Amino acid sequence: MEQRRECEKGHEVCDGVGGASERAAGATAADAVAATADEPGRPDELPLQGGSASTSPCSVDETSASNVGSPVHRGARRVREQPVDDSREHQAAMAWTRIAEGEDAAAVTLTSHLGYAGALDWLRDVIAGREPCDARLRQAVSRWSRRLDDAAFRRDAARIATLGAFVMPGDPLWPHQLDDLGDVRPLGLWCQGDVELLGCGGVAIVGSRDATDYGLTLARDIAFELADLGIGVVSGGAFGIDAAAHRGALAAGGDTIVVMANGVDRPYPAANAGLFRQVLAAGGLFVSESPPGASPLRHRFLARNRIIAALASGCVVVEAPHRSGALSTAHHALEIGRPLGAVPGPVTSAHSAGCHRLLRAGATCVTNVEDILELIGGLFSAQKYARAATSTASDRGQAANESRVDDAMAGDPLAVRVRDALPVKRACGVERIATTAGLAIGETLRGLGMLEVAGVAENVDGLWRLAAPGR
Repeated sequence: MEQRRECEKGHEVCDGVGGASERAAGATAADAVAATADEPGRPDELPLQGGSASTSPCSVDETSASNVGSPVHRGARRVREQPVDDSREHQAAMAWTRIAEGEDAAAVTLTSHLGYAGALDWLRDVIAGREPCDARLRQAVSRWSRRLDDAAFRRDAARIATLGAFVMPGDPLWPHQLDDLGDVRPLGLWCQGDVELLGCGGVAIVGSRDATDYGLTLARDIAFELADLGIGVVSGGAFGIDAAAHRGALAAGGDTIVVMANGVDRPYPAANAGLFRQVLAAGGLFVSESPPGASPLRHRFLARNRIIAALASGCVVVEAPHRSGALSTAHHALEIGRPLGAVPGPVTSAHSAGCHRLLRAGATCVTNVEDILELIGGLFSAQKYARAATSTASDRGQAANESRVDDAMAGDPLAVRVRDALPVKRACGVERIATTAGLAIGETLRGLGMLEVAGVAENVDGLWRLAAPGR
């Protein structure tokens, strides 16, 4: 409530400024970010409850028609109407990832209104005294100005040119799922490896660095089976559960993304150097919001957890004590509406206390890949569901088993939506299927009828699930 009151106050200031149309674009955009200027990041701990990304009410989007007459929008539109030099915009975006740390809502809001190059020009003008600085932005400008280093910006650009790629919002390869983070989305991503993996979703597997053999085995096996189904694995490259998850995906010949808290040119921890080499050799991907050479600082580990949660289509905590960075990832997943699962452990094990805490708070209990596929619902194709349903059988990969679900109704949008809403294992009622599919009851029943005739769905005592060969 306190943040909301501050933002509402910010709007009163923005809307009440006389002669706003004559002010510089940077000054009008400054009004928009004033409410977030004193908050360089988010708290480490978030409430353990679901919800959408927390976007400041003072962060006004260009497309918000209801406020098009406000000073903020007049200034923002004036900037957006100017021709954009893509090369200069990319260079400026790279610079902003060095100027601002992760979760800097003020930086995200400013660059969203002025563009990266425009925001950088505004910052230079303020520092040089050519532009007045709103009192509410002085703290933000103070922290940003300390990192305004053109030599460092040039080194970053030269380094990534030989190492990999830089992706920013608006690029074709930008992973739009990160936009769910709202005003704490990354300013850009530094990448090494196969950048196209950014848009593939997958499942985040996280947990304790100090994992037990139980946790390591589960993480490795779950990641292996997911990767074997063509579902990517996202994690943080740390000791313990993270490393086990990456190794499991690699063993299956699958895709894996390592989200780093440091520059992609200096993978951390160094003891996992062999694993990191395997990830790149297998066509995996390193991702970081920090520029090349950045050190692995504690706050960056906490900040990168939101990227792990947002890149993936669902999150599974395999093993975590009561206080664990993995719980931070879980909290971020809940905040942006990602499905969250936790693997239970022995009730006597402190290593699983965090998982048990998540389960008590409403996370879904998962013990195998079928549970995870059911958790993520229709986010992946029914072809993968069918393979998962027979994953313990020796003929799991037979083409006949795959095509039975994927091909029968491929041309019927209604049947496809109903099919993707069907559970793999535990049959459920028509109402739940309709809710998941976003359809009316009548439409759902019609789709179920088509799928049943085609052998794709089966009715079990009035409940429905995907049919599988031999069931």
